[in-house]
Amino acid sequence: MPMLTGPSHHLYYASLHRRRLWLSHLTEAFEKKAGPDFLADRKRLDSSFARTLRRLSADSHLGIQTPLPLHVVVDDTPIDSFLTTLSEELDAYEHNLFELMHKAATEQSWFASLEEVSQLWGRELAHESRIALAKADAPTDLMPEPASRSLRGLTLMFYSVLQGGDFAWKPLLFRRRTDREIQYELRACPHRKPGGSLEGANLACRLEAMIYRGFAQAFFSDVEFERRSPNAGAYCVDELTLR
Repeated sequence: MPMLTGPSHHLYYASLHRRRLWLSHLTEAFEKKAGPDFLADRKRLDSSFARTLRRLSADSHLGIQTPLPLHVVVDDTPIDSFLTTLSEELDAYEHNLFELMHKAATEQSWFASLEEVSQLWGRELAHESRIALAKADAPTDLMPEPASRSLRGLTLMFYSVLQGGDFAWKPLLFRRRTDREIQYELRACPHRKPGGSLEGANLACRLEAMIYRGFAQAFFSDVEFERRSPNAGAYCVDELTLR
């Protein structure tokens, strides 16, 4: 029997499911512009990762997609190992998908449309998080009230929604964190993950940044967001500032 799953496992699994949905939205938008060769290559890629994608498939009710229950997809592997492997397989799928997109794109405007999809996805995740907070009646300073606004709480949402949990090993390494300014290094951005080309990693990081921007601006419309990619070997850095 699989090991019992806890809240942190469900949180992390849900974050993998959200990543899978994001990739689906990007693929759908890209295929409207790409030719039949990309479609054929993408279908072969999906076939190669069929088990991974099946484990991250969704239930749909009234147009809302939710992850399959974790106990349905987990196997006899210890749950931590199962989720680690699932994450690594999704990383590999993502690497290959972005490389296919980079090779197939004939115009830079194609990538601009993917940025728009990613930013809208970030806003959608923020909207869902806001509803969840309201239902839980949780104390938070995320709500856009001038007297209590603070970017500090937003970083907690980055962890729980976008990163899948606040781990002992911090994927976001903070350089500065105040009510009105946040700066952190991304220790697990696409550039830090093994495999794939630099071009594919650049595209993945660029689109991931749009998710963070959309998420942050859904809570704070006047927040400025910038992701900087330093020289090879250094961490990418996000900077958020309330104007």
